[in-house]
Amino acid sequence: MGKISFSTAGSVTLAVIRLKTNADNCLAVTGTVASLLYLNECFFEIVDATGISFTSSSASALIRCSSCYGDITGATRAFIASSSAGSFAWDYSFLDASGGVGTASTFSAGILNIHFSKFNNVITTSGTATGIIRHSRMLTSNSTCLTVGGSGSFICTMSFFQGGTASAISVGSTCTLESCTVSSSNTNAVTGAGTLTYTALAMSSTSEINTTTQTPTYTQLGK
Repeated sequence: MGKISFSTAGSVTLAVIRLKTNADNCLAVTGTVASLLYLNECFFEIVDATGISFTSSSASALIRCSSCYGDITGATRAFIASSSAGSFAWDYSFLDASGGVGTASTFSAGILNIHFSKFNNVITTSGTATGIIRHSRMLTSNSTCLTVGGSGSFICTMSFFQGGTASAISVGSTCTLESCTVSSSNTNAVTGAGTLTYTALAMSSTSEINTTTQTPTYTQLGK
């Protein structure tokens, strides 16, 4: 329990550590230089504050979580708030939300990467933030899993999104779905005023897509 802060140049690796909020972030990467933080097999317990604050202005800054587990037990808490120009990666990791889906994790700049993972916290992007979700699952009970806004783009590949009674994905800028499955009982599983490009998209209900611009693509095999 407590807060770990990192703002110097260089790389640090933390392994098999439990991080728990205590009325403040449990982890903060700040400053203006290339701070590279690697977390391996760590456990995040998000109780009474946003778990991670990532505000470094360096485009080379990095937080990479590998084989980690997290649980949002506070119903109104977010896993991460990032305004950094750097990158946040959640790889081969699992984020649960036993207290509810919580407040949205926010990204207003930089790059978000989620690979081969489960991330059960709502994500909202804005500003110049971009992102990639590959081979992952987002299950946010009756809440929109992913809201893509600002001027950045988002690419999701071979991933599953479940929004319950809410639209699973909202696109305000540009988003590409490739070989993804979207589940929602809402009239519109994918909504928003942006542009959706999709290929091999599976809908697990009778919901529709009503983004302002829709561009289906496909590959003609054997040609």
